[in-house]
Amino acid sequence: CPGGRIFSLAHSPTDRLLVTADRQGCLRFWDQRCLPIDLVFESRFQISDLSMDNAGSTLVAAQGSHATCLEPRMLMGLPTPFLKQKDGYSSRFPVRWHRKQKTHALALSHDGQLVACGETSNQISVLDAKTGIMAKNIILKESPVYFSSLVFSQDDLRLLASGVPGVVALFDVATSETLLRIDAESEQVLDATFTDDESRILFGGNRVVGSIEPETHEITRLSRPPFLVKCIAVSPDEKIAVSGGDNGTLTFWKCSPWEEIGTIKTSADLICSIAFAPDGQTVAVGTNNHKLTFWSVDTLQELFSLSLKHVVISALAFEQSGAYLAVGTSSLQQGEPIQGQIEILSAVR
Repeated sequence: CPGGRIFSLAHSPTDRLLVTADRQGCLRFWDQRCLPIDLVFESRFQISDLSMDNAGSTLVAAQGSHATCLEPRMLMGLPTPFLKQKDGYSSRFPVRWHRKQKTHALALSHDGQLVACGETSNQISVLDAKTGIMAKNIILKESPVYFSSLVFSQDDLRLLASGVPGVVALFDVATSETLLRIDAESEQVLDATFTDDESRILFGGNRVVGSIEPETHEITRLSRPPFLVKCIAVSPDEKIAVSGGDNGTLTFWKCSPWEEIGTIKTSADLICSIAFAPDGQTVAVGTNNHKLTFWSVDTLQELFSLSLKHVVISALAFEQSGAYLAVGTSSLQQGEPIQGQIEILSAVR
């Protein structure tokens, strides 16, 4: 990736389009084979987060105190439906909205109508994705929170947020009401996500991995590891979860009832990314020591590994058949500028 280290990426399931944001503030577009499309959207600000709707028609980017909204298909000169508004037909992307505070995390609703911006204080601004006008202002009371992740529910009616100090919160988007607030007894919660049926919330952070039942507010601390949990993934059938952190340890969990299955100590100092294959039988793990490893979920045994020289493997995504894996990396060679790269690798030995 010519722009250097990749800070964030977003993927469109329908258009098979991949968008990356690099340290130079550039958006770059890639096709389903990860070949670059002749289009670069340049910005003066470093892009810290990206989010795309389910249709792949709208993309939002967090850039310092700005949020930028654009239509990838229009930028590429592809046919795109116009948006019906009161004053006629209009399609005026890209647009940029200035925010008074820096946006650290954002989420685009699945229907592409709303953008949630997690800002420096304990405030989440929910904007109209077409106009940038404030639709809702969600404030988490009692203590200031630095939001690290935001996720809309599948029906876009609820918004899941996590941050520092260790807080996981669920909001009603229409009323701004706080439906759930959990103090995770951790310095920070780096990531939180719904299971596919949204019956549980999984979260990981500093010295904690946990599960929350949204209906009962019951919290189960699955583990109190003596390290930072950086990533967590759930199998497609929601039976197994895997977490990893800054001491290179993988932990496998049975989801119902919640219990630890086993741990694997890898040769790395940091687990950077985890992804389940579509069949749920294999999990791919990326580390900071240029090693990509495939593990059997049933036996917890290593199936095979690949060595990608002098890189951190920071992002992983399987394609639908499970035969191929998209890998996002950044270079670690001393004395050289940080370079980002996306590769498509065979996931079959």
